[in-house]
Amino acid sequence: MAGWSSVDLMELTLFINLLVGHIFLSTGISKCFHLIEFEEGISQFTPLRHPKFIWFISRVIVAMEISCGGLLICSFYYKTAAILLMVLLAVFSILILFHLSKKTNLTCHCGGVLGNEVIHIGIPIRNLLMMAGLLFAIGAPEIPFVLQFLSQAEYLKVWLLAELLVLCLLGTYYFRLKLNALTESR
Repeated sequence: MAGWSSVDLMELTLFINLLVGHIFLSTGISKCFHLIEFEEGISQFTPLRHPKFIWFISRVIVAMEISCGGLLICSFYYKTAAILLMVLLAVFSILILFHLSKKTNLTCHCGGVLGNEVIHIGIPIRNLLMMAGLLFAIGAPEIPFVLQFLSQAEYLKVWLLAELLVLCLLGTYYFRLKLNALTESR
């Protein structure tokens, strides 16, 4: 990182925050509309069987995804949000790896732009990449809160450009998943 300036690090951190933030915001919102299926997924992935505990855990996960995703997007307490999401990603990845080793046929119940695909080794790898990005964002120099961008036109341009790039990437990823699902069903 010797050749990286603080502005370059800020832009990369902003991009990572926006990317991961939108992923989690979309998965959390998606799970709000499919809470029953998500609760069933929790009971399939974990040894938890008590309905009230599963109800509580599902709401905590959804609230964490939405709130931490929003904090990343706004760059407000984003380092705390990144740590919480890294823990969530690690837990999900461990559960998926456990079921992959048992050759269990389950869907991931990710939702949002990530979709609901059958679990495979690519999901923990994707989670590991997001965790690495979040770890980088935690270690990188502090970036301004999104409202601070509004007062400086140059920062606002960077934020809007990064936002547009992230939305294009996530849209492309989502439509690739949908296209793959359509071609596999034939």
